[in-house]
Amino acid sequence: INYYEQPVANAGSGGNECDLNFTFNASLTSGTGTWTQVGVPPSVANYFPNATSPTALATVTAYGTYFFRWTELNGTCSDFDDVQVDFYEQPAANAGTGDTVCGTLDHTLGAFASVGTGTWTIESGPGTATYVPDANTANATATVSMVGTYTFEWREVNGVCDDSATVVVLFANLPTVSYSGLGATYCISDTNAVPLTPAPVGGAFSGNGIVGNDFFPGLAAVGTNVITYTYTDGNGCTNSALDSTVILPLPVVSFSGLNGPYCVDDVLPVPL
Repeated sequence: INYYEQPVANAGSGGNECDLNFTFNASLTSGTGTWTQVGVPPSVANYFPNATSPTALATVTAYGTYFFRWTELNGTCSDFDDVQVDFYEQPAANAGTGDTVCGTLDHTLGAFASVGTGTWTIESGPGTATYVPDANTANATATVSMVGTYTFEWREVNGVCDDSATVVVLFANLPTVSYSGLGATYCISDTNAVPLTPAPVGGAFSGNGIVGNDFFPGLAAVGTNVITYTYTDGNGCTNSALDSTVILPLPVVSFSGLNGPYCVDDVLPVPL
């Protein structure tokens, strides 16, 4: 008569992994134990150092849900216990690149979705945001409630695995372009350029590219001119204004009767 201790298998706890590897934590009570797979798994597992180790490392080649069985055999007596392990692909969040948006509160975000479900939120900023079609769309259009600098977070969740990335977007007003002295009439002989008064301070003006009078950049030499000046501020935002300025030619002066001769005591004026 052979008397064997009855094994009481304990496969330990299962778990969730953000990769393709899982370390078991079974307990061996008596005899020998062996790891096997139950059901139809997504892929066949390999065990290191071997399948008889209670704390073997199981490596699979496909993500998904797996059921593993720890079977203990002691003589003719056996027992088993099962554990479930879910293998999830780790997301790699990429929120895209930042931008400066001028004159609008709308901006199309440009995340690159990897796996799982992604969600846009505001990490920091002066206002709130709504997203079209929704906050789970990688290239959603965000509409903020006020101008300012916003940091948007794109967080991807896949099972118990997650990753996040941020992108900074500046929503800026268009600069105000104002002029003084335009809309007036000038002679082509005037030696002063049209005075420009940019607002706000900073940035630079550029003309409309028309070659004109040296003293009136962007204007034709003579005539009524509709001119365009574009102002670029420190944020890189541009705005333009139109106005018209009249440039007059010099009058034509002609004389008749000159080249005399005349006497110094002539009392008649020179005929013009």
